[in-house]
Amino acid sequence: MPRTRLTTEERRARHAARANAYYYANRDRVLALQATKRAADPEKYRKASNESGARWRAKHPERYRESSRRIAREYAARHKEERAGQRAAWAAKNPEWNRERYRIWCSKNRERIQQYGYRRRVLLLSGGCGVSREELGHLFDACSGKCAYCLTADATDVDHVQPLARGGRDELDNLVPACKSCNSSKKNSTLLELLMLPRRKVTQRMLAR
Repeated sequence: MPRTRLTTEERRARHAARANAYYYANRDRVLALQATKRAADPEKYRKASNESGARWRAKHPERYRESSRRIAREYAARHKEERAGQRAAWAAKNPEWNRERYRIWCSKNRERIQQYGYRRRVLLLSGGCGVSREELGHLFDACSGKCAYCLTADATDVDHVQPLARGGRDELDNLVPACKSCNSSKKNSTLLELLMLPRRKVTQRMLAR
């Protein structure tokens, strides 16, 4: 029976499997041989190791990226306090660089900042957040994604009908989707105060509340 000819990838995979099996079966011997070579000519060994690593990174960029992230996370978890002290010392020595870095981060994460601010206000004024993302999604669907105040613009925010600063709770029956314009106009006003504002349309659903 003729032998099946292997492809290049199959031969490489077989060779890698044999090399791994040999390494784990003779690990101490391999490590001792590597240590001897490294001690005999450390500069040559370092150069060869760097070139080999560069070839592997070029061939497996995704695996290298994931491995680097995993190692960084593990290191950060083991040296949490040390890294916090290093960051604080660097920020104190480089205030301008730190402010610029924070400004760039804020410009790229405006939605996250708004969400953090919303959650913080909820925790401070309402004593906790009892509305899940799924419930908010149903709320937006019930209003067809439109603002509950003007009925025309797309809703981009969630507004408390009775403001948190005025004793409102972070509960589903106190929330409505709102556009940025209406939400900014309402601010900390109650629904009755909002109805008194000129050129403002409010849905029957809101009136029923």
